[in-house]
Amino acid sequence: MRTCNALGYLLLACGLQVAAGFWCTDFFQPFLKVLNRGPEQCGLGEQELGVYDRTFTLVMDGIFRGYEQNIDRFLKHHQCAGRADNQSIILEGRRAIQFLETEFGLDLSSVTDADILDGKVPLEGGKMLFHPFTFDPAGKYRVISETKREGARLFKNAPISHSGWVVEVFEPVTLNGPRFSGTLQPYAAMSAGEYVIQTAFPDHNDGKIVISYEAQVPVTVAGGRYVVFGLDVNSEQFGDGQSYGIFETNMATGEVNGREVITFPKKV
Repeated sequence: MRTCNALGYLLLACGLQVAAGFWCTDFFQPFLKVLNRGPEQCGLGEQELGVYDRTFTLVMDGIFRGYEQNIDRFLKHHQCAGRADNQSIILEGRRAIQFLETEFGLDLSSVTDADILDGKVPLEGGKMLFHPFTFDPAGKYRVISETKREGARLFKNAPISHSGWVVEVFEPVTLNGPRFSGTLQPYAAMSAGEYVIQTAFPDHNDGKIVISYEAQVPVTVAGGRYVVFGLDVNSEQFGDGQSYGIFETNMATGEVNGREVITFPKKV
């Protein structure tokens, strides 16, 4: 009777998860494997493993055109994020500037309000450039899966609108700040920005996820093609978290093949 009840609960749980957008893989077989697994199987039973409240897996596998400036797409992003006018966007940009100055030792005192919306400000004699940015949809930047403590689900079509403010490095330059002290090479970058993800799931705020971020360290390029980054992230719905990613990029063609994982909270 207990076995039948357990089977019934499993069927009900899988049915509910499928209806809600969650995914049950092969229904019973993985569940039965877990039930039959001994605590010392493979000698791993001594370690207690934590569970993150929420995780997201992101991919980019299209054409990456870098930190583009496109005022129309930039304004649409901020409207989608809930900023109704230019002044609210400028206020957000000033927060990003304060972060970049404080954490990376940059001097951005010459940046005007107009620059925050659609400007280009050379720094250190042209070795670096500050400007607002968006990512081109051609990158196919999207969320493909989400987990929480009691389940997981896949996303079929959840593109990411990515926008913010960046300082790009074009020539070797030395910085001295709390988050980085040393010499940066071309293709390095420091940014503060935001992801807006339209999921349509009712348990997200209005079917939308807004995740703001600040660079933990400068974005760097390893081996001439691997873009590596780490971010401190925040969401009103999920709290503080972190994100790490690596994108293999063909610098000549823009072809990209990248993966990124966001976890809330930062660490369990």
